[in-house]
Amino acid sequence: MTPYQAILFAAAIYDPIRPGVFDQIFRIGDWIVGHAIDRDGNAVFAIAGSERREDFEADADFLPADAGPLGMVHAGFYRAAPQVLAALRPLMRGKFAITGHSLGASRAAILAGLCAVNRIPVASLYMFEPARPGYIDLATEVRAHVPTIVATRNARDFVPDLPPDFPFPYRHIVELVDLDNPADSIDPAQDHMLDAVMAGVLRRWAE
Repeated sequence: MTPYQAILFAAAIYDPIRPGVFDQIFRIGDWIVGHAIDRDGNAVFAIAGSERREDFEADADFLPADAGPLGMVHAGFYRAAPQVLAALRPLMRGKFAITGHSLGASRAAILAGLCAVNRIPVASLYMFEPARPGYIDLATEVRAHVPTIVATRNARDFVPDLPPDFPFPYRHIVELVDLDNPADSIDPAQDHMLDAVMAGVLRRWAE
């Protein structure tokens, strides 16, 4: 799977969920996850980003929570994650990918971490414009077990700077790839929007 294919799945899980892309949709707690099969016959799990009030409440709940072997993670991103893994686990076979944009990207990192500590092999992880999901233990666990990891930051997008890394030492999973595709707007928040990010991904990883 290419990064551009991954962001198409990440975009398709936003409301209204694109018809014909996913064969199953899971709504667990405030998570929405779509399961699909890519053109190579491998499973993809796409996690929705922030759209609803409960999503923005999750974003704001940034105090660290103890996630056991994953160490300290962002509480709002983590909530319901073990239940999500339990529901998805029967479909986690073969070479599968996890993808998401924004909140979905940060939750993709946490889901990949849970897979790692449960010895469920993840082939690839794609995080588009993620906020920092946890401390160094999460990053170390994911990097040790997921062979392909892509994380992006587009131009002036400030979401990847959240939560601040002080006083809590939140970290990204890997170094972010700068897409350098600013939106045609003076508002830096527009660089976080899917249209600008998708265009940047396509330019960076042309198929």
